[in-house]
Formats: sequence, structure tokens, C-alpha cells
Amino acid sequence: MATRKIGIQNKAQTKKQLQDIVALWNERGFGLYAVFERGGDVFVGECGFRLFAKDQPEIVELSYGLRPIYWGGGIATEIATAMITAGFQGFVTETLFAHAKVQNAASLRVLQKLGFVRCDERALGLPPGLARCELRHDRWKRQMELGHFPTQ
Repeated sequence: MATRKIGIQNKAQTKKQLQDIVALWNERGFGLYAVFERGGDVFVGECGFRLFAKDQPEIVELSYGLRPIYWGGGIATEIATAMITAGFQGFVTETLFAHAKVQNAASLRVLQKLGFVRCDERALGLPPGLARCELRHDRWKRQMELGHFPTQ
């Protein structure tokens, strides 16, 4: 399984990632959005959907990344909530996935708050240090009906 590199990228890797993002929008009608401060033009980060691996197009992944200055302020939960709602209402998928580094406790807490459940990474053959979580559409729908899903 070929996965994208996580972390800081060089110019060539960034160009390739941008091409992949545009191609996904063109082919599947979804992708990543730039996130800016409310009422401003200050870039905060990104959030949206991507494919975990090109050879596994059924694995639609919720992705978010914020500039460190915005960590811990609830923005990740807010933008991920909006994307999950849009994703389950806007395109057909029964399960959304999310990935985070195992040592990234803050990101894993956000995913847990959003209703994601951690998968067995070893059984899936994921690279060491990478956690996979999933949120099934039926679980999300039950959370919404019970009022347990974070609101925007």
C-alpha cells in the first residue's frame, strides 16, 4: 500500500500533492478546503476529504491540519464536524476514515469526540506509528439523533 508522506514536504512533494488534490476534486467531486479565520484572510489550515491510497479508492479519509498557533482552540473539532456532516449528506460513503500519528494524542482525542472508533492497525497492516479510526454513517446518524455530535 502506497501512502502519502506525513509531515513537512519539499517543493516536488508539495507540487505532487496539489496535483493529487485537484485530480480528486475533478474525479470524485470532493477534496480539501483551505481554512481561514472567521471574517479574515489569515490562513489557519486545511480540512476536507482525500483518499488514503490510490489503490484503495473506497477509503475516504477525513483530513485536517492546522498551523500550530491554532492547536487546542477547538477549531479542528469545528471544521471536522462541518466536513463530516457535509460528507455524509453530500456523497455516498458508509464509512469515513481518519488517520493520525499514534503519539498525536490531541488529534486522536478530537476524532474520539467526533465519534470515530480506533481500528486494529496491526490487522490492517498499517505502517508502525499510524492510527486509523472510522466513523460509520449509521453511528453518526444515531449521534445526531441523540444530540451527541458536536455542533458548529
